Amino acid sequence: AISLPLCGDQNLQPGQAITKILRDDVCPFFFNGDGGDLVTLRMDAVASGVDPVISLLDPDGREEAYDDDSGGNGNSLIEGHRLLRSGRYEVRAQSYGESEGEFSLLLELAPGGG
Repeated sequence: AISLPLCGDQNLQPGQAITKILRDDVCPFFFNGDGGDLVTLRMDAVASGVDPVISLLDPDGREEAYDDDSGGNGNSLIEGHRLLRSGRYEVRAQSYGESEGEFSLLLELAPGGG
């Protein structure tokens, strides 16, 4: 079996899915964005036992977006969210309840027009 890294502070690269094992309460990930950028975040359960919940925190730690089940099959999807500010954003990946297991997280980032 392939041993996957446990989650820790990690930078997200747009278009590159990350697979991790969720054991704690929250897995923090980070990316840099500019105000007006369009962000799509998808968190999928790879193994049963994870009920993905995702939140997006602005550079000051305020929650800017949140999703539990929009991705279908209990997965999380924040689609086409326009960033309000520029700076280092935090993505908090977690599982609803006490479940643990493997998940994947994908960031897509499109420059905002206008």
